[in-house]
Amino acid sequence: MNPPPELVTPVDSPVYGLRQSDRLFIVVLSSIILLLSLVHIVRLSWRGTPAFEIQRLPRQIASFRIDVNKATWVEWMQLPEIGEVLARQIVADRERNGPFASIEDLRRVKGIGAVKMEKMRPFLRASCSDQGPHGASFD
Repeated sequence: MNPPPELVTPVDSPVYGLRQSDRLFIVVLSSIILLLSLVHIVRLSWRGTPAFEIQRLPRQIASFRIDVNKATWVEWMQLPEIGEVLARQIVADRERNGPFASIEDLRRVKGIGAVKMEKMRPFLRASCSDQGPHGASFD
């Protein structure tokens, strides 16, 4: 059974305004572009760019020291194992009982034991001449 003659499209009649030869040209050109794109992607992903080594600087830890008699509670919080509560207690103790005579005098603050004191010691000084506005200085 053949379709009615009005539904049969002649071989070279325009579809979307293009003749069959134009459509064939577009299909071939699109195929070539697709193939070249795939070749390019494979070359980039398979071989890629040559490997290079990233040179990194050695890890550095900022060294700073705070004056136990001038540091604010915010500066105290920068020390290992010192939270906001303990930092505020240190400043309150200093205001209540006067300045600390030495670094060891910090032990009078509740919550500072021998272990915590040893972890904080590298960051503390009892008096300093090269300090920042609040008692912190950078070495």
